[in-house]
Amino acid sequence: STLLDVLAARKSVGRLSGQVLVDGKPRDDSAFVRRSAYVPQDDHFIPTLSAWEVISVHAALVLPPAIGPAGSRKRCTEVLAAMGLGRQGSTLVGGTLPGGLVLRGLSGGERKRLAIATGIVAAPSALLLDEPTSGLDAAAALGVMQYMHALAHAGHVVL
Repeated sequence: STLLDVLAARKSVGRLSGQVLVDGKPRDDSAFVRRSAYVPQDDHFIPTLSAWEVISVHAALVLPPAIGPAGSRKRCTEVLAAMGLGRQGSTLVGGTLPGGLVLRGLSGGERKRLAIATGIVAAPSALLLDEPTSGLDAAAALGVMQYMHALAHAGHVVL
């Protein structure tokens, strides 16, 4: 996790030494952050949102305005389907609400795949994932890794 934080330009406290190079040149942190996505080990979704609402809000934040609402909906649909969540769009994320009330929703594996979906919705040049298959069953893990393999073959950097 710490190494990925440093590589993703997310580590800003403590003493760091060394150099991160991108294409043989010192990394421009702000440009790298704009062109990359980081999927942390643990998600921090709002339990009362549906999977569709999570991916739609994220898409609104990271996709260029020129794509338009129809393009954004299309991309969200594609990404949810790619992560095996095409039928879970209306399912609440679920989790523990303030006060300790537990709201039923997506399984742990589905939440992990939704987190990955938020990372890939903008088709970043570099995708950094912290333990992307933890909490997934063998079939879901294989599907995620096959998708990551396809992204890598399409020219994206996947760590």
